[in-house]
Amino acid sequence: MLAGTWNLDTPPKKTMKMRKQKSERGTAKQLCVVGLLALAFTGCKTAGYDKSEAVAYSIQDASAEVQMESKTLDQTMGALKQLVNQPTPDLRLQYSHFSDCLNRLTATAQKTAATGRRMDQKTAVYLQTWDKDLAAMDYERVRDVSQARRNEVARSYDSVHKRYQETQEVVEPLIGYLQDIRRALDADLTPGGLESVRGLVSNAEQNAGKVQTALAALTAALNNSSTKLSPVIVQTEVKSS
Repeated sequence: MLAGTWNLDTPPKKTMKMRKQKSERGTAKQLCVVGLLALAFTGCKTAGYDKSEAVAYSIQDASAEVQMESKTLDQTMGALKQLVNQPTPDLRLQYSHFSDCLNRLTATAQKTAATGRRMDQKTAVYLQTWDKDLAAMDYERVRDVSQARRNEVARSYDSVHKRYQETQEVVEPLIGYLQDIRRALDADLTPGGLESVRGLVSNAEQNAGKVQTALAALTAALNNSSTKLSPVIVQTEVKSS
């Protein structure tokens, strides 16, 4: 037998070890594939109530954004009124504060609009999942009851969606009005310039009050809708007499 050769029926230890490692790698790959498939199938079978909870969370996010919008609007109007009604020797500092507040209000309004779109998307997915469950039902009576609830939930959300859109539609013009006042002051940041926009600021204040009322009503509607769509029941504390 030539030196360095071996019997094909009894491979050397090194070869046996390599085959064993290769076999182990193959088994590991199979386990990984099985695991990925299991995760994939699990993801496809997400319960409808999980999607309902996702909608509830998105509505909570929208409520938080609306409240922040209300807060930044209040800060912006406060900074503007202070600039016009209680000017300091250096008008630039107060103007800069008002401008910063207005920038935050603008950014908050944009974020609120984006949150509203995500809320709509999650609701659409949830209702589509509900429709699939309805189509899979065999008993007409059960299907009719569930369909009625589905329609009730859809109508309730449509009402919230409409209020959301209408509120944002009144926020945007007010922001535009405040931006124009800022442009006027940017060109004429003087005592005379402040006096010239005094009536405009008063008008903005009146409209801001109406917007704040709309924002408060929207926040209440969002909180109520979120509670109704959540699978988690919030326990209310009963006060003893």
